[in-house]
Amino acid sequence: MRVKRLISVILAIIMLVSVLPIAELSASAASYSTVRKGDRGNTVKTLQVMLNAVDKAGLAEDGIFGSGTQKAVKNFQKANKLDVDGIVGPKTWAALEKKYEDKSSSLKIGSGNYNPGSLLKGKSYSIKGKITSDYKITSVTVGVYKTNGTATAYVKTVKPNAKSYDIKGVDSSIKFGSLATGTYDFIVKATDASGTTKTLVCNEFTVKADAVAALKERALENWVAPVKKSGYLNIKVAPRYFGARRDSGARAHAGIDIHYKKNGKGTPVYAMEAGKVVEYSSNFYGGMQAIAVQHADGSIARYCEISTSLRVGSRVTKGQQIATIAKSNIGGDTMLHLEIYMGTASGKLSNKSNKTYDYVTNKGYNRRRDLVDPSFVIELL
Repeated sequence: MRVKRLISVILAIIMLVSVLPIAELSASAASYSTVRKGDRGNTVKTLQVMLNAVDKAGLAEDGIFGSGTQKAVKNFQKANKLDVDGIVGPKTWAALEKKYEDKSSSLKIGSGNYNPGSLLKGKSYSIKGKITSDYKITSVTVGVYKTNGTATAYVKTVKPNAKSYDIKGVDSSIKFGSLATGTYDFIVKATDASGTTKTLVCNEFTVKADAVAALKERALENWVAPVKKSGYLNIKVAPRYFGARRDSGARAHAGIDIHYKKNGKGTPVYAMEAGKVVEYSSNFYGGMQAIAVQHADGSIARYCEISTSLRVGSRVTKGQQIATIAKSNIGGDTMLHLEIYMGTASGKLSNKSNKTYDYVTNKGYNRRRDLVDPSFVIELL
């Protein structure tokens, strides 16, 4: 019985050991961006360091993925029974990292937030991820670098002197929201008491211009006001402002209401910018019409609760009268309901099934995902 029990324990240990590296590597492999011939930067340099360490590839660790690096990758892939395509994706990274770890300590980082991907300029990104080792971790450097390897101002080094450290401890020092537009690498390096130094994370990401800010800037420089008559109410007062709750909280107001204090029926409505009518509704609300005009930059202005003779395909010029404000047959209100879209999605502008939005906080607007807060239009008035 003792022999059978001992055999059972040994088999269980073997099974556990065979499973654990796969789980660890699947998480760890996500720490690196996919690279291929023609790429440059810190991720490629990390690849070259690993190949030199595990295969004695003899590569120049210059961060340039040329023919020599591609050949070394293919040799490694062939030797490890991987697809021999010369592209270093998750599977190749996992196998490479396993070989690399076998030659050093257990220094590694677990799953977390360390791949910013694509960020809008001015938007923050919170980092986290626990680094562990079987030795005390003596140094951790977290930083954002230009892809050519030069450091930005956002680099932080700490000395944990412990066997684990979560990079969220330096989150406030890595100011993603202050980065200019461009391409960067997010890199985490660590050293432990065994003398092992590893690049644990090397992810390329981009910072793009804030599309809404750019649209607003263009609009305030070039567009004209949609109405000229005075007497509209303050759109910041409920329920006229963007995002105001409607239908007992079931949805949010998807535009602004330029609402006249007195009967505004017949008030002229003007095209804020030149464009083409891409959508028409004969009964947007309360028996009133709506049209959507797409501009040259792709953005769309939707003029609602109006009366108009324009239809899909009609061309309009900036400042052209395109409609008049109509009177609702539900309550008799008169106003211009105005919506703005970035023009980066497709389909009907009204969409009750949509649950996500690219440019505004998700509040259930029942609109297309590229909806934009149009409140800046009031500055034209």
